[in-house]
Amino acid sequence: MSPAEVFARLSDTRTPVAGPVVVKTAVVLGGSVAGLLAARALADHAEEVVVLERDDPGPGARPGAPQGSQTHVLLPAGLRQLERWFPGFTDKAVAAGARPAPARLRSTYSDGVRKIVGSDTDMLSSSRPFLEAQIRERTLALPNVRSVVARVTGLEFSDTAVTAVHYEGGRLRGRFRRRRHGPLQPPR
Repeated sequence: MSPAEVFARLSDTRTPVAGPVVVKTAVVLGGSVAGLLAARALADHAEEVVVLERDDPGPGARPGAPQGSQTHVLLPAGLRQLERWFPGFTDKAVAAGARPAPARLRSTYSDGVRKIVGSDTDMLSSSRPFLEAQIRERTLALPNVRSVVARVTGLEFSDTAVTAVHYEGGRLRGRFRRRRHGPLQPPR
């Protein structure tokens, strides 16, 4: 696949159709925006997706996200992808308190000189904790995705893959381990 074809595929705004399940358990390290979206993408291809997050998600900024107290703006492409993965995301986020940033009110500056009037796509602004909470709520609503508050303590590797994820946290202690010829499995 050429780079242009890959970019076109990644830029697709149609709601994804679940593909074949190719992994029993997928483990995502970290419950940030990137980790939650990775879990969403994996949910279409794994029987179970486990997000290991060291910070207990709650109100306010996570200790692991130093930029958490800053205002965040979803640029048009990011907002389109969130709509792709979670249809109705924008309307629900605005209803919950996010602020739209209409295209007609935006301009781009370079070295203090106005360059480009806003795109024809609106953006969305909120706090980082609010944005993560909106994405987390929708991701964890998927029937095969769960989150575990735990700190990853190590990884084991084979030649080409992670074969085990060691973790601890709260009352949990253990590892997700790959069977000899299979996907990662939680301890029994």
